[in-house]
Amino acid sequence: MKVFNSPLFVSVLFILVFTFSLFAQITSPIDLQQQYLSCKTDTGKVNLLLQMADGQTDFDSVFSISNRALHLSFKVNFKRGIATSFKKLGNTYMKTKEYDKAIDNFSKGIKYFDAAGDKGGTGKCLYNIGLIYYNQANYTRSLQYRLDALKIFVELKNQPLIARCYSDIGNINYVQYNYPKSLEYFEKALAICDTLKDEAGIAKNYNNIGLIYIDKKDFPRAFEYILKALKVYEKTEMKLEIGSCYSNIAVIYSHLKDFPLAIQYYKNAIKIKEEIGDDTGLAACYVNIGSLNENMKNYQEAIKYSSIGIEIAKKINDLDNIRLGYGVLANCYEDLGDYKNAFTFAIQFKSLTDSIYNIENAKQMSDLKTNFAVQQKESELKAKAKAEQDKQAAVADAEKKRQQTITYFFISILFIVLIASVFLWNRYKVTQRQKNIIEKQKDLVQKQKQKVEEKNKEILDSIQYAKRLQNAILPNNKLVKEFIADSFIFFRPKDIVAGDFYWLYPIKKSNGETIILIAAADCTGHGVPGAMVSVVCANALNRAVKEMGIQEPGKILDTVSNFVIETFVQNENARVLSEGEVSDGMDISLASINLTSGELLWAGANNSLIVVKNNSSEMVEIKPDKQPVGLYENSKPFTTHSMTLEKGSMMYLFSDGYADQFGGERGKKLMKANFNKFLLQIASMSSDQQLKEMENHFETWKGEQQQVDDICVIGVRM
Repeated sequence: MKVFNSPLFVSVLFILVFTFSLFAQITSPIDLQQQYLSCKTDTGKVNLLLQMADGQTDFDSVFSISNRALHLSFKVNFKRGIATSFKKLGNTYMKTKEYDKAIDNFSKGIKYFDAAGDKGGTGKCLYNIGLIYYNQANYTRSLQYRLDALKIFVELKNQPLIARCYSDIGNINYVQYNYPKSLEYFEKALAICDTLKDEAGIAKNYNNIGLIYIDKKDFPRAFEYILKALKVYEKTEMKLEIGSCYSNIAVIYSHLKDFPLAIQYYKNAIKIKEEIGDDTGLAACYVNIGSLNENMKNYQEAIKYSSIGIEIAKKINDLDNIRLGYGVLANCYEDLGDYKNAFTFAIQFKSLTDSIYNIENAKQMSDLKTNFAVQQKESELKAKAKAEQDKQAAVADAEKKRQQTITYFFISILFIVLIASVFLWNRYKVTQRQKNIIEKQKDLVQKQKQKVEEKNKEILDSIQYAKRLQNAILPNNKLVKEFIADSFIFFRPKDIVAGDFYWLYPIKKSNGETIILIAAADCTGHGVPGAMVSVVCANALNRAVKEMGIQEPGKILDTVSNFVIETFVQNENARVLSEGEVSDGMDISLASINLTSGELLWAGANNSLIVVKNNSSEMVEIKPDKQPVGLYENSKPFTTHSMTLEKGSMMYLFSDGYADQFGGERGKKLMKANFNKFLLQIASMSSDQQLKEMENHFETWKGEQQQVDDICVIGVRM
């Protein structure tokens, strides 16, 4: 937050500085150098060196001058000079993103600021360490340092820095989705900025509060605060912030489905961003306008704007906006029937998505290593400081002992060398032979390692190709939304490919009614074996419905079971498994929904169906047949259950992966009963909100545990 941007404050500050510090303002680097050469006191020279460092733009020069000031301060035991020099070095390392060195210097600065009784200097060093941890996404440690700094600024009654801490603590809570706490601190910061008449700070906190309400989907309140921020920014002519406000307003209108007005605000933002040269913002605005036109089926406009955004993003290597632009182009060309271009851009979208995912993984790994190094460094600081003090106290005595030690050392070395020379000479030839053997072994190991790496790459490439093949059997999300608009699918494989899959087939009857067949299936195993079984089972479903014309769920499962047995059991007359045969099949929840009448037909193999009635806490669970689809001893025909769904009722089909996940405080299974309770809690929400809640609930429950199985949950509102 910019604390000193109030016009009144700047004017008063200018008069005071002009009146009382005119000489300091007009001092040039040459003048400072001359003053340094003529200065009679060491403390005065330290202060002049720190002034010279402030005037440098080259980091190497800042490091050099700050270190000179540090060494001179140590020489004369000038504690404030030592502390300020460490702080200056910490600031410079922070700018060069050498965060472990920055934390080291700030921590040393805190020690000497405390010794000098300078609480303000201590608070600023604590604040900067908190900023570093925020940049590294270590929000827990960042919050602790910000709170420590805030305590000092409150004690010193430094209102501008108190407001800055409040705003930063609000940001920490915001990125962790703790909106109530974030809102509390932004409002505290806003109150102080109002008192200080800090217009930039007022506008920034208005904007931050507006962003919270956007995320909470409280769009009237979001409008209120974003427009307040925009009014202040327009008054102070802060163009970058004005453009950001226009983009935020466009986001709100996008959520409200008012696409033309959202486009207009993005165009307003484009004018600002072109003027100030914000290429990243420009690329995002053009791609977003393309996406909005796609939603309105203005495909040519969507292609035009997305292409402009992609070209701008390519100039600055903005991979994410390039990727999003490719996604819009792929969708547009698909809807226009230009499948060649649609396929080309879909491949580019997928390639960039994979690339960004890999880059992000590498970055996260780098951040983890950096965090570990920084934490380890901090734990060593106190020990190093004490060792340095002890070392200085014992310099004279150590020097005397050092001379004696050197003398005894060289005498000992000479004696050892004389004895060892004969032994080393005798061992020389043996060592050479051993070296030759080791080199040969090393070459052999290297060749074997290379073969293993090549084989691993071949296997991974094959699995990735298998994933593309498996994705081909899954219904397109756009197809699902076309027939069941208020629905969601939470699909998360345990490995790259999955044994779970979901399936949809629409049937338009001659009387104008539409029936949707939809299923959530869990095949034997997961990973590559599970994926192979899923392809067989999905093909069997398609054969039963498309080729055989069967529409009743129970009969479909009977037919699919026969197809699966034919595929995996070599002896067609066998009803029990013989040696060498595959006992694979699937558990499934299969529903037939008449979208016109609301009639539901359902059959299940080991997986049940949950229905939550509209505006009710009543949950109905329909039990499945306790047998799989596939070869099973004493198998029976599958049962078809029927009921009529009221409008607004919520229906859930799922595999057992979600309920079987280990997690929580004790690392136990979630269990079916808890899963059912969770479904009842979210049933009244929109499908998009339910999907988000389901993802968040799963991640919170799983915690640090590994995912134990593939997951597929389908929610459909009638």
